[in-house]
Amino acid sequence: MILSRSFGRARRDQNELRRRPLSVTDLPIRPAARGAVGAGALLVIGFAVLCATLLSEGLSFSAYHLTAFCPAAAIPLARLLRSSTALPTRGQTLRVIAVSVSASLLAFMLLERLNWFALFVSQGIGLDIAVATWLVVLPWRALGPRLRPFSIGRLMLVGGVIGPLAEGLWVAAGCALVAPGSFVKTLLIITMATGLGNVLFFPACLVIGGIPAQRAKGSAIRWRRLILTILAISVFALLFIDGGVSVLFAGPTLLAAIAVTAGSRSAYVSLAVLSAMTVMLSAAGFGPMHGEAIDLRLLMMQGFLLACMGAALPVTIALSRHRAVLRRWRRRFHQTLQREERYRILAEMSADMIQILRVDGTILYASHAAEHLLGRHAAALVGGNVFDWVHSEAQGDMRRALQGLGSEIPEVTIEARLRRDGREAAVGLKSADEAQYFWAEMRIRVGRRMPGGVVEYVMVTRDISARRAAEAERAADLVRLGALAHTDKLTGLPNRRRFDDALERAWYCAVRDDLMIGLLVIDVDRFKAYNDRFGHPAGDQALRRIGAVIGEAAHRPGDLAARIGGEEFAVLLLGASAPGAKLVAERIAAAVADLRIWHPDSASSVVSVSIGIESRRPQSGSDAASLFERADQALYQAKRHRGSIVTAG
Repeated sequence: MILSRSFGRARRDQNELRRRPLSVTDLPIRPAARGAVGAGALLVIGFAVLCATLLSEGLSFSAYHLTAFCPAAAIPLARLLRSSTALPTRGQTLRVIAVSVSASLLAFMLLERLNWFALFVSQGIGLDIAVATWLVVLPWRALGPRLRPFSIGRLMLVGGVIGPLAEGLWVAAGCALVAPGSFVKTLLIITMATGLGNVLFFPACLVIGGIPAQRAKGSAIRWRRLILTILAISVFALLFIDGGVSVLFAGPTLLAAIAVTAGSRSAYVSLAVLSAMTVMLSAAGFGPMHGEAIDLRLLMMQGFLLACMGAALPVTIALSRHRAVLRRWRRRFHQTLQREERYRILAEMSADMIQILRVDGTILYASHAAEHLLGRHAAALVGGNVFDWVHSEAQGDMRRALQGLGSEIPEVTIEARLRRDGREAAVGLKSADEAQYFWAEMRIRVGRRMPGGVVEYVMVTRDISARRAAEAERAADLVRLGALAHTDKLTGLPNRRRFDDALERAWYCAVRDDLMIGLLVIDVDRFKAYNDRFGHPAGDQALRRIGAVIGEAAHRPGDLAARIGGEEFAVLLLGASAPGAKLVAERIAAAVADLRIWHPDSASSVVSVSIGIESRRPQSGSDAASLFERADQALYQAKRHRGSIVTAG
């Protein structure tokens, strides 16, 4: 039962895992525990946008502000996505946009490039954040904490195309008013740089923003992976400085290797670091792209970054999906093991014996309670047959019960005697044969179905010897109570209640089988005078002796002798004719006379009896009361002549 239940739950978990949508990345996008976007968060956002603008604009290739990427909008978007509220409010979004625009303007002031272009670029960053928040952040947060393929596609489309395109249109339109003829070129430069910056730095910002929350929860940073990542990037930097164009092909390979060895988070951060490092080295005159024309250098750099992202993203998504499956299966496996251990402990500590059987009775498992119930160690039972322990009188019922279990009859309970080795006799068992057996209750149900049609059954056995003994004693008590309720205490004969019931049954039996029925009503002559002369103790003693004589006269199985009153008795004779009933009456009268109980007030000087007889074949429409009335009338006539016998005419 334990194994079948546990593996049944594992199968249900597997089916549930197939139905549930899997995470395709392990970005930490759950709400941060630090609260809403407050003053401290706004300062961090402003500082990050300032640094990002300085990086992108400070490394421009010419007066046309040709830059490979612009990550300024990716940082505020990542912070809005990690807001602790269910969805970022309008006020939070506006504050983040205002801080981002102000930080960007401050960066242009520090670079001494505060002009119309700087003003439009800063406003474009705010427009990019607003569009992406409306189209990406709000719907994404509404979908829940897992990134699905649809969400990833929306991120790439809106964060890499629609948002940057809105910013590019705004900046290009503004610059076209100041410098006509630059609309198309400015649109392409801004859209490409902003889109590339968003898709390159947005995942990295999410990862970096989730580190404080991860440390707050007590999760350890895996320093070994971090060191390997830093080492790999450092090696690529050295190769980039001294290498040729062919070294650019090492970037995508390097990111894929980092994703495989260190995970998707390290790959996202490495992608951002590698992008910034490549631009800075190229602007400083190092690497294979420093000696070409400006447009070609920009195109090569952006192509290189796109190639790196294209190599990293599919690998990280596939690995994240694979690791999510492994984590869930590992969690399910540990939960299954814990349940197995819990059920095993419960089974071993239970006083009831738990067994797993096959339909032929082969024992596959037995709990430790077997040693207490059967006197045999549990391991010694495995491989044996359960029918070897069942009493022969119950083996047939148990085999039929096992074969009949199924979907319609999932469980059956059997009470039978089981053999016990090396133990004392069970409670309530007295004979030598029964000393080896005890009463047990066995609950059997289908456990699990194995390949090939093999079915395992679970049987829980409980010792009910004490209960059976108590039930037997209670039944005996009920029999004794019933006998006391229908027995005359003085003579030991049946009392009037028992006689009335027997008369009704005998009457209906005679009607059914067309039999004669005879009834003797007996009265002790002058018994009141006997009590007055000798006292009630002597009278009770005389009644006991007379009752014994009358009881001996009713010796056939259908006969009944009863005391129906103080000194009145009755004898019911089923199937007796009038002559036969009279013969029994004469024997009773003679036996009472032979007792020689002295009675001075009697004509014979001894105790005598008067008897009235009625014998008939019952007819439909009459009842047993008429039979008694006729016998009682005959007794009344017999008492006129003490010691006589009268048959009703």
